Amino acid sequence: MNLMGLIRRVFGLQAGMRSEFLDRMARLENFVWLLNRMPAAVPPALQLSPPVTNHDDLSLVGRIMAAYRRAAALSVCAGGFWEDWALGLKKPIDDVLSGDNALAAAAVLRDPAASAFFWGFDATSSSPRGDPEPHELVLRRLCSQAEWHDLYSLWLCDGLVSLSEAVGARRADYPEIDIDTTLAGRGRVFNVDDVVDEIEREIGIRLDFPNPFPNKLGLRSKRGIIGFRAIQSVYQGWRIAQLASGKPGFSVLEIGAGLGRTTYFASLFGVRNYTIVDVPLTNAAQGYFLGRTLGEHNVRLGGEDGDQNVRIMPSTDLQALDQTYDLIVNVDSWTESRRTSHRLTGILRGRAPHKCFQSTPASRAMRTRCGAGMSRKSSAFAVSSNYPTYQRVSGPFALFQASMPPWMWLADAMPASCAACTAIAERSPKAQ
Repeated sequence: MNLMGLIRRVFGLQAGMRSEFLDRMARLENFVWLLNRMPAAVPPALQLSPPVTNHDDLSLVGRIMAAYRRAAALSVCAGGFWEDWALGLKKPIDDVLSGDNALAAAAVLRDPAASAFFWGFDATSSSPRGDPEPHELVLRRLCSQAEWHDLYSLWLCDGLVSLSEAVGARRADYPEIDIDTTLAGRGRVFNVDDVVDEIEREIGIRLDFPNPFPNKLGLRSKRGIIGFRAIQSVYQGWRIAQLASGKPGFSVLEIGAGLGRTTYFASLFGVRNYTIVDVPLTNAAQGYFLGRTLGEHNVRLGGEDGDQNVRIMPSTDLQALDQTYDLIVNVDSWTESRRTSHRLTGILRGRAPHKCFQSTPASRAMRTRCGAGMSRKSSAFAVSSNYPTYQRVSGPFALFQASMPPWMWLADAMPASCAACTAIAERSPKAQ
């Protein structure tokens, strides 16, 4: 074979590989918008966290019940997603936590996958009335040809690599140029532990993904089951620690903290003066998760006295906040509160450095930037920052480009789930 024939053969093979790869991408349909890179490696099968056999938690359960009863008695319905819909859905959980049967409450707290307790803020939950779990619903809508578990695993693998890029552990992919590099990795099984290792080498600490509940769905790793929220929370905790810069006593207030995973990882990174404000029912979940992972003696619940640095407060106690904070964080939930968000803004202006945070509804900001014809509603809020975001997002932010065509990446607003603590914090003089 002469040289030109060899060249034609090589380039013909490359063209065939690329064509095959593009066909595979096409079969993923709109799911590809969730990804930050072209998928080449085969995602591993998802795993469930194992049953927990040693609980030793009745003291913690009793404290959670007492805090919940106190907060529920002081609560006044202010409207919004959580009170108008979610609390109605979770009425059986409310009844158990408000009661006096500690064993019944312990059963609910220990196994959230068996009920709708975590519905709306964590994937370890049972679907109400036979509805699909939210991530399953999104994935099935975006791709009808593939099994949703496979898509979910691919999504998590992509997010884990994005996390590695975001913390500087690996160079960011340039898929428009590195197509052949991507194709060279096709067919191999994605190695979760290899990515965890490179992240740990870069950040200098040992990660841990605690699973105090059974049936948590995610990627199996030597550090525990890695779920969707955990990947985001590692980044948020790492970014908060960056802003703290090792300052002793650096204080954080998080509004609407989900299960409290960001609190856990921020503590792992050395930020331990952390206050959560949330609705009472979610406080109960946070109290159990953080009590089991950080230690019951390290967590102070609503209405309790003590000097614990991790403090979990119901929104009913906002007026009683007795300190200012170096950083205020909200991730993804500001627009779910209606009147409560306005009340929070007024109260918190006196509890944080000047211009500590600014939030705007993502749908409004996107319409402003992209044109009046844009009418997509968003459940996240976007945060104005001191740096432009007119680009495809790298790092974990890409997890939240779901169903968004590229022209929306140019919006002067980003889904806030990972960007919030970055952009909010950079408005804090004390965090510079």
